[in-house]
Amino acid sequence: MAIKYVDEVDLHNKRILMRADFNVSLNENHSIANDERIRQAIPTIKHLLSGGNKLILCSHLGQPKGYEAASSLTNIAVRLQKFIDMPVTFYGYDQNKSSSENIDVWSKDIATLDGSIALIDNLRFFSGEKENDQDFSKKLASMADVYVGDAFGVAHRSDASVVGVPALLPHYGGLLMKKEINMIGRLIENPAHPFIAIIGGAKVDTKLGLITKLSKIADYVLVGGKLALESGLPDLPTIIKPVDYIRGDDGVAYDIGPETVKKYTSIISTAKTILWNGPMGKNEDSRYAKGTDGVYEAIITNRGTVSVIGGGDTITAIANEQHLEQITHISTGGGAMLEFIEKGTLPGIEALSK
Repeated sequence: MAIKYVDEVDLHNKRILMRADFNVSLNENHSIANDERIRQAIPTIKHLLSGGNKLILCSHLGQPKGYEAASSLTNIAVRLQKFIDMPVTFYGYDQNKSSSENIDVWSKDIATLDGSIALIDNLRFFSGEKENDQDFSKKLASMADVYVGDAFGVAHRSDASVVGVPALLPHYGGLLMKKEINMIGRLIENPAHPFIAIIGGAKVDTKLGLITKLSKIADYVLVGGKLALESGLPDLPTIIKPVDYIRGDDGVAYDIGPETVKKYTSIISTAKTILWNGPMGKNEDSRYAKGTDGVYEAIITNRGTVSVIGGGDTITAIANEQHLEQITHISTGGGAMLEFIEKGTLPGIEALSK
């Protein structure tokens, strides 16, 4: 079965549990550093509200092991309320109650909620989320009549809120999920050529399968970051490695060098399709950001291309850049995007397809 999306069905006056991806990057003081993932969820939220539905939004934030105040979704509720210009009732986690009691209290209160939007606290405060526990899935499902999956960023996870709940409720994909699958699916199935992939970051072992796949469907794969320095990269003519580096006082390479930026810019200028995941260097330090900035500049300068950028570090690196509107699609998924390209499907997609 193909996924049915919310704009393809008639949803009115339902209680809808919507799995969003509000796993935003945070500043040191735990304030929101980049709210792109919240913004991307707004079209689905507004679409569902237009049908007179009551929304129960859920998400995770970070990787807490049980309750951690710094990982609460309190700030998410405040920012979300600004974007949709209506009250968001937030249900915080009560440390004085057990996990099961928290869910029970939320369910009872939400059933009598006068407003249209509720946001429950971090799903990863509950061990049952990562364990895909059936009882936890049932408790989440009991809050709603319908499930909407709009969290592409965690569609590669087999968590309760991603695969457990849709097995228990009528389920549909959200507008962001639809956009992500359609845009990234084009890269896999029918990219316009030349297709240039740019892969940075670290740990070749986690991206080796992806690079091998891309080397077969892309005209060139440009590598940067620590990834370019590690052994294990396939020695193929389609895989282009840096020709020079910017090094620190310790002699360690922290960025691709100017000759590499020039070479990569020349290749990118020929592209009809571009995929970019992973910064070219230690871009959080301005001394080593020229490689990442150079790649971004090359992409936005090529006006005749379809460009897809994804990955938390990459999105953070370009967050304050100008001309972001010239990027065709900024994906909310890092690992999910890469795994989808490599494997052609994801657990969260399979769950919505059944």
